[in-house]
Amino acid sequence: MLIRSFYCALTGTLSVALLALFVLFGLNERFVDSATLGWLVFLGLPLLLAVPATLITLAAGALAPGRPRVHGAVSLTLILGLFVLPVTLFLMRDALAEFLLGSPGLTNLLTGVAAVLLLTGLYGLTRVLSRALIDDESGRGRWAVPVAFALVIAIACPIGGFLSSRPLALDKDKPVTVIFGADGVSWERIDELTEKGELPAWKQLQEEGARIDMESIEPLMSPILWTTIASGMGADKHGVHTFYASSASVEVPRIWDVVEQNGGRAGLLGWPVTWPPRPIDGFMIPSLFARGPETYPPELSFVRELAMREKGRRTRDMRSYAIYGIRCVQYGVKLSTLVQAVEVLRGTDDYLASLSPRRFLKLKIHGDIFLELWERERPDFVTFYNNVPDVTSHYFWKYFEPEAFPEVTPEEAKRFGDAIPEAYRQYDSVMGNILRYVPEHVNIVVLSDHGLRATATQTDGTIRIIRTETFLDRFGIADVIQGINLASRVYLRPSAGKGTIPTAFATMLDDLAIDETGDRLFQISEDDWGNVIVDVRRDVDVAGFHVTLPSGESIPIDDFVEETHAKVSGVHHPRATLLVRGEKIRRGVRDLDATILDVAPTVLYLMGYP
Repeated sequence: MLIRSFYCALTGTLSVALLALFVLFGLNERFVDSATLGWLVFLGLPLLLAVPATLITLAAGALAPGRPRVHGAVSLTLILGLFVLPVTLFLMRDALAEFLLGSPGLTNLLTGVAAVLLLTGLYGLTRVLSRALIDDESGRGRWAVPVAFALVIAIACPIGGFLSSRPLALDKDKPVTVIFGADGVSWERIDELTEKGELPAWKQLQEEGARIDMESIEPLMSPILWTTIASGMGADKHGVHTFYASSASVEVPRIWDVVEQNGGRAGLLGWPVTWPPRPIDGFMIPSLFARGPETYPPELSFVRELAMREKGRRTRDMRSYAIYGIRCVQYGVKLSTLVQAVEVLRGTDDYLASLSPRRFLKLKIHGDIFLELWERERPDFVTFYNNVPDVTSHYFWKYFEPEAFPEVTPEEAKRFGDAIPEAYRQYDSVMGNILRYVPEHVNIVVLSDHGLRATATQTDGTIRIIRTETFLDRFGIADVIQGINLASRVYLRPSAGKGTIPTAFATMLDDLAIDETGDRLFQISEDDWGNVIVDVRRDVDVAGFHVTLPSGESIPIDDFVEETHAKVSGVHHPRATLLVRGEKIRRGVRDLDATILDVAPTVLYLMGYP
């Protein structure tokens, strides 16, 4: 009985694993990027799950000798899980979407029930099939079935690893150029780590290309600097002067504009001041300070939506994240990245402790998607930007250099002291993972817009994050208005097809006062696109206080405003970095000088443009 039950359970779990593996291969042939990890997930996990499945089967058999009820239960879940449930969900999809809107708890519950029934249905099917292969006279299972499943999985994983490692299929006759933007990186940190044998990608590029000490330009504000880098012009000409500038503010062509004007194709992931994105022959995914999920093409908007959900501390409902997971896999996210995502999402909610792991995960997801889009679109010019070194240096410098900050305890220095070096390692790892697929003829440019150093005096890093989902729900507008978090602000705009935001609502928010003090809670403004900008006032106390809604209900401000106190201890300095590798670049050149104004003309020269 025990062997028979284990046989059926193992056959069931392995068949589900095999089906999942081939579905994932169908979505993304680079998905299994490590044979070892593939074996662990698709062989080890089914073997582990077969043990409780066996125990459940034995317990059910003990409660129902002769097993007619067990067979009936298996048949019922088979019918429900594989036939009735999917058909019902498909036919009622519109009604269910309307019913579940704004009910994440109920959505999670129903999604969980549906998943259990589907998996049980699959398990029931394989159990029925495996029982058909049982030798009734001997009572032993024909172990060739689960062994065959296991062998197929064992062989498929290294094949997946091979497929995942193949280089990008790029046209060798085209002068392709890629820019890696590493916001806030400095040569001092790179040199310290390469001397220890770390940062292999940065080390290799220095050996194969030219290393330049690059001077930035005041003011050291990233949106301004990255626009200067992309245009070769200063702020007085390109038109970007603030953190919250949009692409409409840019008054001059940038590198990708020149590429398109000359008949080329371009792809951008994360470059600042590209929102709202315009139609482009390639792809454009804005990131830093984007005020909405828009991308080009629009089907890539899931990248921004996922980032916005995490930034806005929204409820992680199973249904939405399952859809995001499938879309991510479809657009190149690999098995190792999904495993990292599970670890991060199960981690702490503490702002400072979770800051680096969340941003490292975003960096890795973006790296996988960037590689897939590069191969699909095959643009002549591509950019990959991420600001994880910058953000980490702002908030963790005092732990990296505790001798300059007497208030830092030895325990804090031990806990967070490696955060900045780890940010460099993570960027180097993602960059190196992309570059291992890149052919030799591709021009590679790696640069930062500025460096960072310890601040003389810590500045108040208090951040008040409006929990967008809770905020909209509390004010009764979740069904007609959507919110986008950007730093401590929320940009409100009508949901699709819902008209405009009533002026009376914006006025109500502007007049809303804290019950205990009478101070106005919000600062309200409007941008050029009609978004209502909601910002919690920095000059008032909010912790432990309440506001009264138009309905008359008094609620704690803490319900929808999360206050963190991560002080800024790292500030920008003007020494930036530049690495260039290409057929027109001398190998191993060091100690050259340039400014950020020199990047755009250099890139255009590498691409053969006048």
